[in-house]
Amino acid sequence: MDNSKADLALTLREFCAAAKVGPTTAYEEIRAGRLIVAKVGTKTIVPVDRAREWLRSREVAAVLPSRNPTGKRGKRGEFA
Repeated sequence: MDNSKADLALTLREFCAAAKVGPTTAYEEIRAGRLIVAKVGTKTIVPVDRAREWLRSREVAAVLPSRNPTGKRGKRGEFA
């Protein structure tokens, strides 16, 4: 996210561009309660601190170990 401005919040479009996600993903994250937003009239805005929290939470999920530590591929539902 661009730190050159001291914005308090991003529009949903700005958030998607900064986070490199599409609007469908953003709305799925909002519905799931993982991305906290605010409504101002009809506009959905993402507070910058909430956007950063969301990104940090996604980073943690990305480094979790695989369910299949051997790396071997098996049939669907089968773990080595």
